[in-house]
Amino acid sequence: MDILGKITYGILDLIFPPEPFCVVCSKKLGAGERTICAGCESKLVPILPPVCKKCGRPVEYASLCRDCRTNSRSFAEARSFGHY
Repeated sequence: MDILGKITYGILDLIFPPEPFCVVCSKKLGAGERTICAGCESKLVPILPPVCKKCGRPVEYASLCRDCRTNSRSFAEARSFGHY
């Protein structure tokens, strides 16, 4: 799509916003739902401490998971809310 088309669709999205859909299951969002639907939100399982200080994966006892201890990473730190 050319730049003029992108601008046109951007303006149309401002005037007539597209209907919001869940980013997980693509179901139409209801009132009060912003990014994910209530069904998908209820299935989220949070990652609780202890977690690896580098990648955020669950660990049993160490401060770094085995993967982060043995492999170099291109990031300083990462964290996820839940399992995916």
